[in-house]
Amino acid sequence: MDSEPIDIIDPTDGRVLYFSCDRFIADIGEGDCCFICGAKPGSKEFDEEHVFPDWIVRRFRLGSDFLDLPLDRSVSLRRYVVNCCQECNGRMSQVFETPLSTLTNGYTTPNSRIPDLVVHFTGFFGPRSYHVGGANVLMGAGTVHFLSNSMDLATHRALHSRNGREPVGVS
Repeated sequence: MDSEPIDIIDPTDGRVLYFSCDRFIADIGEGDCCFICGAKPGSKEFDEEHVFPDWIVRRFRLGSDFLDLPLDRSVSLRRYVVNCCQECNGRMSQVFETPLSTLTNGYTTPNSRIPDLVVHFTGFFGPRSYHVGGANVLMGAGTVHFLSNSMDLATHRALHSRNGREPVGVS
């Protein structure tokens, strides 16, 4: 039994809640509609949304990195953009980018007595835990390590640095 591709549209405002594969390819992949709600250019104000937000590129020093795409294409992380209406872009910042930007970033060691600090929507946060002597920390590779409160600050910062190439040992 063949089934027709189904799109689910919000009847109150016309937003696409679910794209069929065919519609996604036509409107988003090959077209210029908002990649979140499916709005067509001209129906709303649009931005080009960076796939990798500028704060991530800056914080993790990814400005010279490239992403390999299908068909032997490569694109700079700084320049990889998709069409996004301003409404969805603002909502995405509120729901995802702001909370993610406040995750631990290595400025202080685990359970430091230095309080966390937020300045201009950017935070300086250390890992916090109720464990005695340190904190369990999830690494980018998916492993969990116990980091001591008394660990060397340079080592701790190196663990938070993607491109620093610092030698780090965690036991």
